[in-house]
Amino acid sequence: MNNKLFAYFLTIIAAAFFISQCAAAENDCDYRPGTTLRFRAGSDFVRDQFGRVAVMRGVNMPAAYRDPFPYGEADLDAIEPFGYNLIRLPMSWRSLEPEEGDFQHEKLDDYKNFIRMAHSRGYYVMPDVHQVQWCASGMIPDWMCKEKSGHGILVDAIKRETDRFWGSEELQSKFAGLWKTLAFELKGTPGLFAYDVINEPFSYGALSYGNFEKCCLYPFYRNVVSEIREIDPDTPVALEPPPVNVLLPAYTEKMPFDNLIWAPHSYYAHSYGEKGYSVDGKETPADARVKYRRFAKEAAGIEAPLLIGEFGMCGWQDYDFMTPWLEENMLMQERLFASSAVWDYGKSKYGWGILDDSGNPNPDKMPILHRPYPRYTAGEPQKMQYDSTAKAFRYRYSADDKICAPTEIYVPPELFGGSPQITVESQCDAEWDYSAERKTLIIPAACSGVVDVAVTAGTRLESD
Repeated sequence: MNNKLFAYFLTIIAAAFFISQCAAAENDCDYRPGTTLRFRAGSDFVRDQFGRVAVMRGVNMPAAYRDPFPYGEADLDAIEPFGYNLIRLPMSWRSLEPEEGDFQHEKLDDYKNFIRMAHSRGYYVMPDVHQVQWCASGMIPDWMCKEKSGHGILVDAIKRETDRFWGSEELQSKFAGLWKTLAFELKGTPGLFAYDVINEPFSYGALSYGNFEKCCLYPFYRNVVSEIREIDPDTPVALEPPPVNVLLPAYTEKMPFDNLIWAPHSYYAHSYGEKGYSVDGKETPADARVKYRRFAKEAAGIEAPLLIGEFGMCGWQDYDFMTPWLEENMLMQERLFASSAVWDYGKSKYGWGILDDSGNPNPDKMPILHRPYPRYTAGEPQKMQYDSTAKAFRYRYSADDKICAPTEIYVPPELFGGSPQITVESQCDAEWDYSAERKTLIIPAACSGVVDVAVTAGTRLESD
């Protein structure tokens, strides 16, 4: 055999080997529609096991305020019209461990069963250990408290109890032990998204920039995350700043861990005192923009993606600033590709709940909260914008052909006149498929380069 013929055969063999390797790589992709997703937080985005960027939109379902566990299939039916894929699930430590060492596993099973139930409907769940003003919340076990007081931030007993907790390594170790138990019990549960360590950690020292975080909060977080990671090294962990962060900048520092999420809350100034709820300050859309830019800077400070753990409005019939302020929250979340969970799942005409008194989507909130969004992107998001008045949605991302799972965009037809007009432009003529029944636009991950998606109100659909 001459050298030229030998070289030709070597080329054919190498090409065949390359093709077989590519086919094997494709066959190795275990993605199927409905595959249980597992998540990991990078410094910029949360991604699933296939490498897709996850944008989560959801609602708080505050089980911590009710005992026994209150939620089931009917509640998931009630939130389905919003198109969410995330549930933040506040938990009550007092309910789970009413006596020290006496952990109520059957109550935790209620949470686990709900996570599985929600997952079967397409939701992912982030449990958080909930409290508001510590022992005054009714969610902290009596055995952790010396004094119990009313719900009001200026009550002296609240200051004494929070100071006692943040000044005691022993009490903080008990909290860390709770999370070690929770991680052991919840690890691997289908539908688990992340752990949210503690709701709105507060100390009066937080009113002075950095004092509380340096002395207490960040050492506490390092201890708790270490306990969680010893049991579950893979599930993302969400960290919250003190609640004064809704008005003031939060001190941040790089943590000795990765796979973290920064989860501040976005509210206008309000409080609860002896007379109940009161609005303490108005905010404009411009104020909301400043707040979100600050949130993004803080997230970068701990090298974590941004998730708004709570936001919402209550009493808007008396305050005309609230509706445009809430709309600006959504616009900024879209601009920053921030995940979020609105407060809360409940029934009220003008309260925090996303449902009206009859249990239907609140007609004032639904037009603001219900929006198209890219749930899972096979590449890197670049720009997203939704105009509810013009019935127009734009999304641009840089596709990555190394990701085998498709891009999935939530596109509810009712937001686009019942029959959305969809165009997908890409450098590789990417094909796409839209299901009005599933309200989902699917773009297979078949190429790399910029992909532009446009959805407007129309009468027909055409696939590229």
